[in-house]
Amino acid sequence: MKKHLIIALSVFLIIVSITGVTYTWFTYVHRKSLAQFVSNEIDVIAEINETIVIDEFLMDNLSFIDYEKDLIQDQTGTLHHMSSTIEVVIRIPNGSPLSKHKIQFENLSDASLIYLIVYDGKNFEEPYTFSKNYHERISLIVDGLVTKEDQLNAINNYNQQVLDDLYQVITKSDDVLFLQIAIWGDYDAVIDQTNYLNQVYSFRLVIDTVSSKGEVS
Repeated sequence: MKKHLIIALSVFLIIVSITGVTYTWFTYVHRKSLAQFVSNEIDVIAEINETIVIDEFLMDNLSFIDYEKDLIQDQTGTLHHMSSTIEVVIRIPNGSPLSKHKIQFENLSDASLIYLIVYDGKNFEEPYTFSKNYHERISLIVDGLVTKEDQLNAINNYNQQVLDDLYQVITKSDDVLFLQIAIWGDYDAVIDQTNYLNQVYSFRLVIDTVSSKGEVS
């Protein structure tokens, strides 16, 4: 029995060393064979007239932050470490016609969640290291805004604009797109602060791929 416990512990330590620092465990429920989920990265093959549904990500042990000290000021310089981040790589198959992609992150409307969607770009040399300059980006988004409500609205508008702009990106055969979503819990917005660490959140990712001249219905 002790031998089995030692082996199990060794495997757990190996897994932890591979995945690195994280504050959220993601459970991924597979819906389409065209998507693979490894650690915190989704690798998607986007084909014309296909809908990829990543349903669902369950998040527990989410890292909760102080809105002003961590998100706005980043006093400790660790905002990027405190995020729970999903990295999305969208690959366009060889021989594919010109296409575009409508991407949606659904069920992220909980007031105690703050998220930032970042489109890094396309056709980078791989393996690619995603940019983690979340505080710098957020500072630009909320610059000149005083109230938390206005700042959060600006972040939400920014996220939607990123997705809208992505839908206008025309991809060709063998193109590769790189985007990510970073998520934090907002401690001040939690309704039940006595039990917030046991709260489990979920969201799903939907990617609709159509021809460059088509529209997602």
